[in-house]
Amino acid sequence: MTTATSIPLTVKQAAQLLGLGEGRVLQLLRASRLTRSAAVERATNPGSPKHYVTAESVEALRVQRAATEDDPFEKERRRQNRQAEHQRQNALREALSQDMLTPSDVARELGVTRQAVHIGVNRGSLPTVQIGGRRLVRRADLEALKQKRASR
Repeated sequence: MTTATSIPLTVKQAAQLLGLGEGRVLQLLRASRLTRSAAVERATNPGSPKHYVTAESVEALRVQRAATEDDPFEKERRRQNRQAEHQRQNALREALSQDMLTPSDVARELGVTRQAVHIGVNRGSLPTVQIGGRRLVRRADLEALKQKRASR
């Protein structure tokens, strides 16, 4: 499917050509992966589209995406990334089910802000464990901290 090169496209048209949502097309515009068309003057109709995209940039991105989808190394890299993310999420779920607490949970139990918990973690007064890219607190460590605070 090719597009006419001289006609600017609306975000909606670009989304349809690329098989993406309109929000993703706007993200690509902001990231300069698509080029905004300056040739279109906005009509006096208030319901007219606000953003136009050059057909050339849409076509170039479409071709690039098609080439990437066919690349077996790229497919394998994406599969490995998905698998690693899935493993991180599973590790986090398992840890949370086994008496591990997030900083927000700790803050709620201590009656302090989440930022105060992070300050305690950074000072070393509250030990944490990193699981799945997140810092978690063992329930036993929280109880020890509560007893230490109560004995003061």
